[in-house]
Amino acid sequence: MLGVLALSMVGGPATAQVDAICGDDSTLTKAELESVLIGAYSVGLGPGYVLAGGMVIPHPAQPAPEIGRIDMIGDQLSLVPQGGVGVTLDLDWVEDETWRFDRAPDLPDGVQVALGQSLPILPFDSETLGLRVGCPINDLPRLVGTGVVAVDGVPMHFTYRLMVVGRNQLAGFQEVRATVRGQPVFERRPVRMLTTVDPAEND
Repeated sequence: MLGVLALSMVGGPATAQVDAICGDDSTLTKAELESVLIGAYSVGLGPGYVLAGGMVIPHPAQPAPEIGRIDMIGDQLSLVPQGGVGVTLDLDWVEDETWRFDRAPDLPDGVQVALGQSLPILPFDSETLGLRVGCPINDLPRLVGTGVVAVDGVPMHFTYRLMVVGRNQLAGFQEVRATVRGQPVFERRPVRMLTTVDPAEND
């Protein structure tokens, strides 16, 4: 069921079920879990939204997944894009934060949906996901990834909030913040990461 839920969050196809790795039930240490996570991933972004100029507009899903790797760079767990093109995220474990998300986007006061547009609605919220998984999402191992990359000279600040929902997949949200022509811009889209074969290993 969790495999179906994790992929449904980003509009992907259903896959075989996976066992949740709940924090209270896991026998893996952080070092052991990091070892399990290291490898290549297919990273897909589902439909989300962008806030800019007091308006919110839908942001479509990424047309196709990209490939990235979770690796240790020195003593820092990191998510590295294929070929080094893009943003590298430093991944840090989260233990003392409470995460929660609703099916509908949580928008700031005064923000209006662009005329004629409708925002994507998730098939579940964090409470429902916890019930179906068998433990609250805050009992799952969680990671926050941060990094900055310049696009056309504009610094784009990336944050990934990821739940380790199984030994072969992570799910969560991508957030991007930037200031474009003096205007703050915020983007949020669901993200899913599935283990895959590293194309570099087949060269």
